[in-house]
Amino acid sequence: MPLPTTTLISYLEVLDTSFGEAGPDGLLRREDRQAILHSPDAPASARESARSMLENPGIFDWVDGVAQGDGHTDQIIGQSDLELAALRSPPFDVVG
Repeated sequence: MPLPTTTLISYLEVLDTSFGEAGPDGLLRREDRQAILHSPDAPASARESARSMLENPGIFDWVDGVAQGDGHTDQIIGQSDLELAALRSPPFDVVG
């Protein structure tokens, strides 16, 4: 199963506005990923990508830490994290 980064980049705006009242901030949190699963307006591929990252926390942690270079995570994924992760191979097998 490929990493969901490319799909998440494509639907970042949809995912980002799925949770909370503050509006889009360009960041993905766990709550954003959970909300997209229940959004009737979300494309199936966006829901599946969000589900993959929720069910495989190692994927989220790796994408979150890849831009730092040292694996540091803050539990918030930005577009730069997604773009860099899409260019690299994860150090693990992605299951799904």
